[in-house]
Amino acid sequence: MSSALFEKLAEATRSARTEKDLPDYLLVHIETLIANPDHYKAFTKEIEILIEQLQDFDLFAQTGYMPRGYTAFHLEGSLKKILGLDKISSR
Repeated sequence: MSSALFEKLAEATRSARTEKDLPDYLLVHIETLIANPDHYKAFTKEIEILIEQLQDFDLFAQTGYMPRGYTAFHLEGSLKKILGLDKISSR
């Protein structure tokens, strides 16, 4: 299960990067998860949520009349939970 979950995360990440302009500062942290599945396998639920957020990622989500999708802010929140970070900086 764990291996398939991280493969799904890798695919969602590739898609978000090539098709949806996923910011590099988030990519670095997601790549850490993908490279260390044994370390993060306890976060199955959180990683499933992250995958959903990546699949529906939109750099400009929540800005229009009918807000849909997830922004970088949502992904930052998920990554902070999984990685145990207080802050994720775009700089």
